Amino acid sequence: MARRGPRDRPPGRDRIPKPRIGPVAPAPPGAPAPGWNRACSPSVVPDRLVPVPHCPWPPMIRLRSRGITSGPGHTGTAMAQRRGIPRVLILVNDLALGGAQRVVQAQAAALDRARFVPHVASLELLPGGPLARELERTGVPVYRLRRRGEPRLLALPRLLSLLRFLRPELVHTHLAAAGVVGRMAARRAAVPRVVSTLHNLSDWEQKRAHPLRFMDRRTLPLADGIVAVSDAVRGAFARACPRLAARAVTVRNGVDVAAFACDENDRRAARAALGIGAGELVVAAVARLESRKGLDILVEAAAIAVAAGVPLRLLVVGEGPEHGRLQRLARARSLGGRVRWAGGQDDVRPHLAAADLFAAPSRTEGLGVSVIEALAAGVPALASRVGGLPELLEDAPCGRLLPAGEPVAWAATIAELAADRAALRRMATAAPAHAARFSLEASALALQAVYDRLLGAASPALAAAA
Repeated sequence: MARRGPRDRPPGRDRIPKPRIGPVAPAPPGAPAPGWNRACSPSVVPDRLVPVPHCPWPPMIRLRSRGITSGPGHTGTAMAQRRGIPRVLILVNDLALGGAQRVVQAQAAALDRARFVPHVASLELLPGGPLARELERTGVPVYRLRRRGEPRLLALPRLLSLLRFLRPELVHTHLAAAGVVGRMAARRAAVPRVVSTLHNLSDWEQKRAHPLRFMDRRTLPLADGIVAVSDAVRGAFARACPRLAARAVTVRNGVDVAAFACDENDRRAARAALGIGAGELVVAAVARLESRKGLDILVEAAAIAVAAGVPLRLLVVGEGPEHGRLQRLARARSLGGRVRWAGGQDDVRPHLAAADLFAAPSRTEGLGVSVIEALAAGVPALASRVGGLPELLEDAPCGRLLPAGEPVAWAATIAELAADRAALRRMATAAPAHAARFSLEASALALQAVYDRLLGAASPALAAAA
């Protein structure tokens, strides 16, 4: 067969000049080691092998051809890397609308860019999550390690490729699957430090015998630091893994309190948009629709309260495997017209603005970020006395703790507050100030102190406290 000339090559297959191969000149003081030149890496990963020009050691980057896709990198990454700022790769199961995923998005965006360069990688167990766009809008690069329909096992070799490209100083994993994969890959790629955040109490209690949780426990010794989102989660972890208890610290999740603030005009507009009358008591819940969130208890309690004459409307925000069963339960209790199923929402603030009361009837809960968001929006909260929820509402003037799994007690409290709107308003007034104790700024400072300790740097947060 005749050899094809330059004009015969398909479009997009122009010859790429090969990098010069030969002895490498000694690196100038402070320059990175030969191989991946991090300072000259492009902010957008190309689709094919491309040598970066004007670099002492041109890196050959082929991430997309290995199945890794990414959005735009944040401005100033290369300059930050020249200054020796540590890179942090945050790994999570996916970027769907879950509590842990929202924590990843908020913490990554809140990290001090003068001290850390954040990157986020997703195993894409649920591909195409909307939080990726939120991260990219705040300038955080996002790397998706799996395309829809591809085997999940491909995530591990792709993560290894990404680690060898980015060469982060620290990998931070969230949730069990990302923890198992991330810790093994980070050690294989010789990442200096690894941190894992534990979000769920059920991983150490109800789901402890699950194979994934078994692997999570077996690989946790690979982590240099372990972060629990509440004292309840840290206690459960210490009971399950006593030899690792000394590595664990509590860093409670936080929210941007100012971003959730709303006034009476916002509330009237939100209620009008949802067709809610002025005299109705709106009880909202924001959660994944699964058994451990206890939303069936809330539906049963609402039915009891409505039968007692309470002008109640339920507003349920979220999706999940229990959606169909909960809808059937609501119809069976004659609540069909009193429950609005809002589905998954990128932005829950308009729905919180429409609420008079927030409910978290969980059977188990690591902390409860949605409760903090509701308080920040000026919505009093009712929550089960389980897991980390008492750490948010114990002796709080803006909420009450109720027994889990007891709809009669929940119905009685809802009816009591519906009859005493003055008490409800006092609770609402106190809510934002209480939420400020769990601000995103405080959570980010505590997390950065963990990073500093593991990386051997003096923490400004700890210095100020001293």
